[in-house]
Amino acid sequence: MLMLAGGPSGAPPWSVRVNLVWHGLRARLGRPASRGVVCAAVLVSVVTGFLAVCAAEAVAWSVGPAVPDLKSVAPLVFAGQSVQQSRDSYIIVPGGGWRGYFTGVDDEDRYGGQTIAPQSLPAGTDPARWLDTARAGLQADGWRYRGDTSDPTYEHSIWLTRDDYTLEVGSWDEAVDGEPVSADAVVGRAMPWWMVTTTALAGLLGAFAGWLLSGWVSRRTERYGPALRTVVTTLTAVVLFLMVPHALFGLHLATSNALLLDVPSAPPWVALFSMYFTGDMFVAAVILTCVILVLALLGPSRERGSSAVIS
Repeated sequence: MLMLAGGPSGAPPWSVRVNLVWHGLRARLGRPASRGVVCAAVLVSVVTGFLAVCAAEAVAWSVGPAVPDLKSVAPLVFAGQSVQQSRDSYIIVPGGGWRGYFTGVDDEDRYGGQTIAPQSLPAGTDPARWLDTARAGLQADGWRYRGDTSDPTYEHSIWLTRDDYTLEVGSWDEAVDGEPVSADAVVGRAMPWWMVTTTALAGLLGAFAGWLLSGWVSRRTERYGPALRTVVTTLTAVVLFLMVPHALFGLHLATSNALLLDVPSAPPWVALFSMYFTGDMFVAAVILTCVILVLALLGPSRERGSSAVIS
């Protein structure tokens, strides 16, 4: 029938193809009279897509190069001054608990940023003029100026990119009562094109898997009595309440990092430990999800030969 609908060319129009795919996906959810199951499946897909992005990006960074030694930046930013170099991975592994898992024992700073800083700028330094000079030197060295930053830590700051690296340069505060001005330069990594592609594909696959999982749970539990259906619905609502805001925030981070909409500040999985979310609450969401899956597993299978009818 589809081939006949396509006319002489034999190919159905795109509107027919999209309609077929949509109704096929909708049929996977069962419960043809319910709109709530569609909303729940969309939100689950957002969460599973976010988790897939986190997993793909963690694996990609783990096989990618570590942050290089960029002391060559120091003479351009802090001319004639001795500097100290340090690395920081706290934004990657909140509390240090998962450091071994995400970064490995031998390279615990793989995901972190590298900071280059003098003890302070020379007394009497005008921060704005110093920053203009640093910017000119960096641009002459091949760094691309991307604009000022909105980082509240800094009084004056700029950020630049070169190849797959980002550089944020700024002073912490204005001089007060003759005290010297503090400043630093933070080097981080931007996402190369292959990582953007990999994480985007992983996110789409994760979202599709979430839709299929939602359909499986829905079909397995739609024949339950009112009490058990209420339990499954309530548990699902709680899990989504815990996960969706952080999934959206994490996807915002991933998108911003991939498109360099701002200085890359953190990988997407840091959203699991930010705002009101804690590691314990994440574990609670995982446990509740396991309970839902167990309840669905205990449910009756759809009778052979039966199919959902989409109204």
